[in-house]
Amino acid sequence: MEPEVLTAILGATAAIIVSVVSLFSSVTLNRRASLQAQKLEILKQSLSQEDKQLERYLKALEKSIQVIQRIKDDMEVIILSVDESLDSIAAHKTIKKSQEDLTTTFGVENSVLQSSDRKAFHTAKAISLRVEQLVKIHEGDELRTQLSILRTALTDKQNILRDSRFRNYDSWINGRFSCFLKEGKLND
Repeated sequence: MEPEVLTAILGATAAIIVSVVSLFSSVTLNRRASLQAQKLEILKQSLSQEDKQLERYLKALEKSIQVIQRIKDDMEVIILSVDESLDSIAAHKTIKKSQEDLTTTFGVENSVLQSSDRKAFHTAKAISLRVEQLVKIHEGDELRTQLSILRTALTDKQNILRDSRFRNYDSWINGRFSCFLKEGKLND
């Protein structure tokens, strides 16, 4: 066989071998890339679901805090009022409405809350029932004194919920950005 033909055959054979190896490498890399894309999509969906759950939880805490604040505000009006200026029937209706709103919110949101939050909110609900009973039965300084004590107790429960809200939000932020914090990318 002539050397030019032999060189051409060897060159063609080498080109075929290189192209087959390149094809297998390409197929392998595409398969890996596809698997990585699938894993990334699963991770995105998982994080999205976690974000939705956290968002629902934080909204439940916010609603809980707001409804407790409403009854505290109504109590404050009664505590600061002058006996002659306070219509006891109107005060009772206002407190009863706020107490019913608190009870309704507890019924809707308690399944979303964590155990400690649920317990604090349940205690606030019980306190609001006591407030409603007191406003219905008592008047004057005795009522103001008892309402002041119960308002402080409601503030304590509200603070538990507020602390939980901040704690969970902070842990979410730290979890999302911990890789950046460790690498120093956000610590400039």
